Amino acid sequence: MVASLVALTTGPDLSLTVHEWLAMPFLRTVEPADDAALQALLSVHLNDPAAYVAIMDHETMRAPITDQWTPVIAALPGPRFPTRGRYSVPTSLIDKLLDADAVTIQLRTISLPLAGPVTVAVVRTGPGSERSIERLINALNAAEKFMQEPFPIGHVTLLFADWPAGSPVMAINNHYSLTASTILDVGDGDPMASQSNYIIAHEAAHFYWTGHTDWLDEGASELIALAATATDEDPYRPQWACELSASPTTSELEALQMSPDQPDYSCNYAIGLRQLTETRDSLGVPAFRRWLRDQYRGAP
Repeated sequence: MVASLVALTTGPDLSLTVHEWLAMPFLRTVEPADDAALQALLSVHLNDPAAYVAIMDHETMRAPITDQWTPVIAALPGPRFPTRGRYSVPTSLIDKLLDADAVTIQLRTISLPLAGPVTVAVVRTGPGSERSIERLINALNAAEKFMQEPFPIGHVTLLFADWPAGSPVMAINNHYSLTASTILDVGDGDPMASQSNYIIAHEAAHFYWTGHTDWLDEGASELIALAATATDEDPYRPQWACELSASPTTSELEALQMSPDQPDYSCNYAIGLRQLTETRDSLGVPAFRRWLRDQYRGAP
């Protein structure tokens, strides 16, 4: 949190001084959602400076920021907009999220077996399903159960937002929050329910699996999503295909250094899952789980 505050008060845009930040009501007591909100603002500040200025100029942000707003602020930068930059934030999303009359927040504190208390929030600017917050909680529990490592952060915001047209994915993990398309904000009887279960479980797994090689991060998140939805009545199973002319090895995938916005990035899901499944079959489940935890702990 201290690092985020320092970064937000240095550089060409000094929207607030350190003293002004520390005077904010939400920082009187330090909560996990406060840290997530500052990280979100820092991400926008670094990746889309114009959006950061628009956020800080918004009337909601000019008033003293209270704890009520930190789960919402943590939802930034929202979905990817590839034509505008990987983490750019449209003005329309800023206006909706920071409009007290438009945004709704479901907030709950859960206790995970290893991590203990974790706060979770579902944020939306339109209608949605009460089931979504349970889906998020189930995903966090499933990720910790699979990894047998304490869940690595103390707050998770899940934002349901309008998704950019033509995007190859319907949800992302922003490292301190999740963003998903509104078409995944559904009840159990909806045709999209099983797909929503799977996608949210995959993105929740990325709280563990980020900062490694892409094929390992995506393959491990796929394994966790498979385990999390194994008992679904009609489980969704994506059909990841690698469209490269020759199916690359994991080392060849690493050398390609593809961004998530490139079509062939899906090779990381397909080949990562295949590689991890083969490793599990070779080592046996107990030894594989130990090996996978070692890979997780070894992240930079």
